[in-house]
Amino acid sequence: MNFDERLIFLIKERKKTPWGKSLGFTSPSITAMFNGHIPGPEFLSAIHRAENVNLNWLLTGQGQPYVVSYYQSAEALNDIVQTMLDDEDWMVYVCAYQKQATLVLCQPGAYEFKGKMVDYTITEVLVGPGSEQLADILRKHNERVPVFVPLLTELEREQITCGQVGTYKMFHSIEPLLTPLADPDISELEFGSTTPDETPVSLPLMRAVVRLVESSEQEAGLSNPLTTDQKSRIITAVYRQAVRLNVSPDELTSDDVETAFDVLRD
Repeated sequence: MNFDERLIFLIKERKKTPWGKSLGFTSPSITAMFNGHIPGPEFLSAIHRAENVNLNWLLTGQGQPYVVSYYQSAEALNDIVQTMLDDEDWMVYVCAYQKQATLVLCQPGAYEFKGKMVDYTITEVLVGPGSEQLADILRKHNERVPVFVPLLTELEREQITCGQVGTYKMFHSIEPLLTPLADPDISELEFGSTTPDETPVSLPLMRAVVRLVESSEQEAGLSNPLTTDQKSRIITAVYRQAVRLNVSPDELTSDDVETAFDVLRD
């Protein structure tokens, strides 16, 4: 995908001009961007804020489309969550709550663009090992600001965890993935309890799979770019196969995704 094609992927079903206007852009600048012109830093910063988009992906196609912060230890995740929740009134969505925690934090925000203030939703996606301490932090926060546990499919949880879902699809689309429910009850929220057949996601392996799928997509010669759903399904299938075969991140090869892309070509 080129820059303008990634922009189209980013805005989903939204119209180009209304989308750009909502970020503070003028009609000529919107037209230029969708004709392939890469805008300046101020424009890119606005897009990044409003969409939680990974600018490296937007500019080069490398990496995952949306920003996710990964933490290797429970202590590191607990520290950042505690600090963020102490400082500001974040609304929290607990999107995965087994041994691995996936948290989406959001709050209203505003940025200045060309002398005008533009409202947007600040979004932070945090992924790392769950713990009882994290559950305690969230329960305490829930006394002041609601903490929600949305009903998500396994695929939707994986899409959020892998950086395949942005602010728009989470909160502002016609059917958003994350919606606040009345009277949230997280008193029994626990991390670290898994069913006998369930194992936590290996973050190094998942990141390696995402990189492999993205590089393979560029080499596959597909007639059309992968949709978010297609890419997420391929990532999930390749990851599960790697786990089943006990393949390490360093052992992954393009052969591991070739079958999936062959199916799409057909």
